[in-house]
Amino acid sequence: TNIDFAKREKKNLAEIEIKESSNILDTISNIEKSEELRQRLVKSNNLFASMHNSHKDKWHSGWKDGSVLRPIIESNTLAETQYKNFLLHNTKEYGAEAAKSLTGHQFTRGLIEIICKEAKLMGFDGIYGHEVDRWSEHNRVIAQPWLCIFNKKIISQPNWIS
Repeated sequence: TNIDFAKREKKNLAEIEIKESSNILDTISNIEKSEELRQRLVKSNNLFASMHNSHKDKWHSGWKDGSVLRPIIESNTLAETQYKNFLLHNTKEYGAEAAKSLTGHQFTRGLIEIICKEAKLMGFDGIYGHEVDRWSEHNRVIAQPWLCIFNKKIISQPNWIS
Protein backbone atom coordinates (compact mmCIF):
# COMPACT_ATOMS: atom_id res chain seq x y z
CA THR A 1 0.00 0.00 0.00
CA ASN A 2 3.03 2.29 0.23
CA ILE A 3 4.72 1.97 -3.16
CA ASP A 4 7.12 4.89 -2.50
CA PHE A 5 8.40 3.10 0.61
CA ALA A 6 8.74 -0.18 -1.31
CA LYS A 7 10.51 1.41 -4.30
CA ARG A 8 13.37 2.54 -2.04
CA GLU A 9 14.49 -1.09 -2.06
CA LYS A 10 15.13 -0.82 -5.85
CA LYS A 11 15.48 -4.60 -6.30
CA ASN A 12 13.45 -7.73 -5.63
CA LEU A 13 10.23 -5.74 -5.75
CA ALA A 14 7.06 -7.52 -6.86
CA GLU A 15 3.33 -6.89 -6.92
CA ILE A 16 0.73 -9.51 -6.08
CA GLU A 17 -3.03 -9.54 -6.04
CA ILE A 18 -5.07 -10.86 -3.15
CA LYS A 19 -8.31 -12.68 -3.94
CA GLU A 20 -11.40 -10.79 -2.82
CA SER A 21 -12.71 -13.98 -1.22
CA SER A 22 -9.74 -14.09 1.17
CA ASN A 23 -10.29 -13.84 4.90
CA ILE A 24 -7.82 -11.20 6.12
CA LEU A 25 -8.06 -9.97 9.71
CA ASP A 26 -7.89 -6.18 9.58
CA THR A 27 -6.80 -5.54 13.17
CA ILE A 28 -7.65 -1.85 12.90
CA SER A 29 -11.19 -1.94 11.53
CA ASN A 30 -12.33 -5.34 12.84
CA ILE A 31 -12.06 -4.58 16.55
CA GLU A 32 -14.27 -7.52 17.53
CA LYS A 33 -12.09 -10.18 15.87
CA SER A 34 -8.90 -8.37 16.84
CA GLU A 35 -10.06 -8.47 20.46
CA GLU A 36 -10.94 -12.15 20.12
CA LEU A 37 -7.40 -12.79 18.86
CA ARG A 38 -5.93 -10.87 21.82
CA GLN A 39 -8.02 -12.83 24.32
CA ARG A 40 -7.07 -16.16 22.74
CA LEU A 41 -3.39 -15.19 22.92
CA VAL A 42 -3.63 -14.16 26.58
CA LYS A 43 -5.25 -17.51 27.43
CA SER A 44 -2.94 -19.69 25.32
CA ASN A 45 0.47 -18.07 25.69
CA ASN A 46 1.99 -17.11 29.05
CA LEU A 47 4.84 -15.19 27.42
CA PHE A 48 2.45 -13.00 25.41
CA ALA A 49 0.22 -12.55 28.46
CA SER A 50 3.21 -11.22 30.44
CA MET A 51 3.94 -8.44 27.90
CA HIS A 52 2.37 -5.00 27.94
CA ASN A 53 1.30 -5.72 24.33
CA SER A 54 -1.35 -8.06 25.73
CA HIS A 55 -3.22 -5.24 27.51
CA LYS A 56 -6.41 -4.31 25.72
CA ASP A 57 -5.60 -0.59 25.36
CA LYS A 58 -2.07 -1.24 24.04
CA TRP A 59 -3.22 -4.01 21.70
CA HIS A 60 -5.75 -1.88 19.85
CA SER A 61 -3.76 1.36 19.74
CA GLY A 62 -0.62 -0.62 18.90
CA TRP A 63 -2.06 -1.94 15.66
CA LYS A 64 -2.49 1.67 14.53
CA ASP A 65 0.94 2.98 15.55
CA GLY A 66 2.81 -0.28 14.90
CA SER A 67 4.00 -0.82 18.46
CA VAL A 68 2.02 -4.01 19.06
CA LEU A 69 4.54 -5.91 16.90
CA ARG A 70 7.44 -4.86 19.16
CA PRO A 71 7.71 -6.60 22.54
CA ILE A 72 6.97 -4.24 25.42
CA ILE A 73 8.49 -5.96 28.43
CA GLU A 74 7.43 -5.03 31.94
CA SER A 75 9.48 -5.61 35.08
CA ASN A 76 9.10 -8.75 37.15
CA THR A 77 7.34 -10.74 34.42
CA LEU A 78 7.95 -13.98 32.55
CA ALA A 79 8.84 -11.88 29.50
CA GLU A 80 11.55 -10.03 31.44
CA THR A 81 12.99 -13.28 32.80
CA GLN A 82 13.09 -14.89 29.36
CA TYR A 83 14.52 -11.74 27.78
CA LYS A 84 17.33 -11.64 30.38
CA ASN A 85 18.06 -15.34 29.83
CA PHE A 86 18.30 -14.86 26.05
CA LEU A 87 20.44 -11.75 26.54
CA LEU A 88 22.83 -13.56 28.88
CA HIS A 89 23.17 -16.51 26.49
CA ASN A 90 23.64 -14.25 23.45
CA THR A 91 26.17 -12.06 25.32
CA LYS A 92 28.33 -15.11 26.04
CA GLU A 93 28.03 -16.15 22.40
CA TYR A 94 28.33 -12.82 20.53
CA GLY A 95 29.33 -10.01 22.92
CA ALA A 96 27.22 -7.35 24.62
CA GLU A 97 26.38 -5.05 21.69
CA ALA A 98 25.44 -7.79 19.23
CA ALA A 99 23.54 -9.65 21.95
CA LYS A 100 21.26 -6.69 22.64
CA SER A 101 20.32 -6.39 18.98
CA LEU A 102 19.97 -10.14 18.45
CA THR A 103 17.83 -10.62 21.54
CA GLY A 104 15.54 -7.79 20.46
CA HIS A 105 15.16 -9.39 17.03
CA GLN A 106 14.49 -12.82 18.53
CA PHE A 107 11.78 -11.47 20.81
CA THR A 108 10.18 -9.45 18.02
CA ARG A 109 10.11 -12.39 15.63
CA GLY A 110 8.75 -14.66 18.36
CA LEU A 111 5.97 -12.20 19.15
CA ILE A 112 4.99 -11.90 15.49
CA GLU A 113 4.97 -15.69 15.10
CA ILE A 114 2.77 -16.10 18.19
CA ILE A 115 0.25 -13.59 16.81
CA CYS A 116 0.24 -15.01 13.28
CA LYS A 117 -0.10 -18.65 14.35
CA GLU A 118 -3.11 -17.84 16.53
CA ALA A 119 -4.75 -15.78 13.77
CA LYS A 120 -4.28 -18.71 11.40
CA LEU A 121 -5.86 -21.05 13.95
CA MET A 122 -8.86 -18.70 13.98
CA GLY A 123 -9.29 -19.41 10.26
CA PHE A 124 -7.78 -16.25 8.79
CA ASP A 125 -5.76 -16.30 5.56
CA GLY A 126 -3.69 -13.34 6.73
CA ILE A 127 -3.50 -10.44 9.13
CA TYR A 128 -3.18 -6.70 8.51
CA GLY A 129 -2.08 -3.82 10.74
CA HIS A 130 0.93 -1.52 11.04
CA GLU A 131 4.51 -1.97 12.14
CA VAL A 132 7.04 0.49 13.51
CA ASP A 133 9.45 1.93 10.95
CA ARG A 134 12.43 3.77 12.45
CA TRP A 135 14.54 3.78 9.28
CA SER A 136 12.63 5.53 6.50
CA GLU A 137 12.61 9.04 7.86
CA HIS A 138 15.51 10.45 9.87
CA ASN A 139 14.69 10.91 13.59
CA ARG A 140 11.04 9.97 13.08
CA VAL A 141 9.12 6.82 13.97
CA ILE A 142 6.25 6.10 11.60
CA ALA A 143 3.70 3.33 11.22
CA GLN A 144 4.00 1.40 7.96
CA PRO A 145 1.26 -0.90 6.65
CA TRP A 146 2.02 -4.54 7.47
CA LEU A 147 0.41 -7.64 5.95
CA CYS A 148 1.23 -11.25 6.67
CA ILE A 149 -0.32 -13.92 4.43
CA PHE A 150 -0.66 -17.48 5.78
CA ASN A 151 -2.40 -19.06 2.79
CA LYS A 152 -0.52 -18.84 -0.52
CA LYS A 153 -3.66 -19.89 -2.40
CA ILE A 154 -5.19 -16.42 -1.89
CA ILE A 155 -2.44 -14.52 -3.73
CA SER A 156 -1.44 -14.33 -7.38
CA GLN A 157 1.97 -15.21 -8.71
CA PRO A 158 4.35 -12.28 -8.20
CA ASN A 159 4.71 -9.71 -10.94
CA TRP A 160 8.37 -8.72 -10.60
CA ILE A 161 8.92 -4.99 -11.04
CA SER A 162 12.64 -4.99 -10.35
